[in-house]
Amino acid sequence: NMDGGPIAIAGRVFERGLSVHANSEVVYFTGKNFKILSANIGRTISFSEGAVVFEVYGDDKLLFQSEKMFGKTPPKKIEVNIEGVTELKLVVKDGGDGTHYDHASWAEAELE
Repeated sequence: NMDGGPIAIAGRVFERGLSVHANSEVVYFTGKNFKILSANIGRTISFSEGAVVFEVYGDDKLLFQSEKMFGKTPPKKIEVNIEGVTELKLVVKDGGDGTHYDHASWAEAELE
């Protein structure tokens, strides 16, 4: 997580992943070499204030968008088809309420 320890989303602990703070955008060159992005997504701070929205883009086309996720929202397992994608973009936006407490994680993220 952003503090250097394991990632905790609503009490569930994950050993690895990518932790960010909204608003964030992480871009990967995938070169059309992968078919699936999988991850457990969620907020990593349990305070009730703040919400985030996760988005996945493939070559600037929206492939996935989560509902608003809050501090007590359980992690959501996603699998997004990225077959044929050259550039993968992982985006976390504030949920429309500013960025205060908006720590978020793509836990156990993998490209297959």
